[in-house]
Amino acid sequence: MLSAAERGRLEDKLAERERGSGAQMFMAIFPSLEGDSVEDVAVRLEERWKVGRKGLSNGVLLVVFLKERKLRIEVGYGLEPVITDAVAASIIRDVIAPRFREQRYAAGLDAAVDAVFARIGGGPAPPPPRRPAPWSSADPATVLLFALFFGVFGVATFSALRSSRRAVTADGRGWSSHPHPGWARRAFTEADLDAIAAAVREAERGTSAEIRVHIERRVAHGLRRRTSDAMQRARDVFAALGMHRTAHRSGVLVYLAIEDRKLAIVGDEGIHTRVGDDYWTGVRDRMVERLRAGAVRGAVIGAVAEVGTTLARFFPRGPDDVDELPDDISLGR
Repeated sequence: MLSAAERGRLEDKLAERERGSGAQMFMAIFPSLEGDSVEDVAVRLEERWKVGRKGLSNGVLLVVFLKERKLRIEVGYGLEPVITDAVAASIIRDVIAPRFREQRYAAGLDAAVDAVFARIGGGPAPPPPRRPAPWSSADPATVLLFALFFGVFGVATFSALRSSRRAVTADGRGWSSHPHPGWARRAFTEADLDAIAAAVREAERGTSAEIRVHIERRVAHGLRRRTSDAMQRARDVFAALGMHRTAHRSGVLVYLAIEDRKLAIVGDEGIHTRVGDDYWTGVRDRMVERLRAGAVRGAVIGAVAEVGTTLARFFPRGPDDVDELPDDISLGR
């Protein structure tokens, strides 16, 4: 599948990208699943290789099965906010799949490395911003590895460890994948997600500040995500999304863990010093009221609109202001 020269170039590129970003990317290519499942093989590889740096879980694992035409991207929790399921699906669908269909495997893998590290960027994330007391709903390596496996060895040598780590898998009909994870499709329609993103854009029309919405299945989901505290998780997401880098430290993150029925709101120091604790309590309480009524879409849109109005008062948009962060929803696992 890959010549020695192609493999060498990929190994060099992966090592270079790790040095520049601190994140790790591993790859494994198998001729066939040989009766196993994509998910089990990927999780066993991840566990054996310990993808990502200790304490950061900032690794990405790409697994390829040629006979079944299947791909899977596993993402450590430290990178979930920047490589969401939608991003991973797009990398498979738009970057890898077209080249694989033409049997240009080296080109597909090379482009995948570029796409992954374009999202990660360079350097480690700085410490999260200061915040008041948590808001939650009332419900209680220097060397990167590029591995090629052939024959039964690729599947048979790993113990049967299981995990619920988030990942995107291509279907077997042509190197493609779903744009959103199953839990998100159960909780939201495409119209819901589009409406929330539109609400963020509308809220930011009057302010130079930035609003992001991050939604995921559970707070503690996966072997390496140690916290079950919604606010701590939201702080981690805030930092991973780069929201501490806004010009006036005025970013606001609305965080929801759907199956845990937990929420958190993180406001950076620029806005928090102006509004104080009572303001965030009010936003939280109004969100909880809507959520208890089953209006998840309305709860998120209402919070975004309310925060946008407040941000516009303290950080009005100027003629030269540009968006510093994306407006789309960040979906975790």
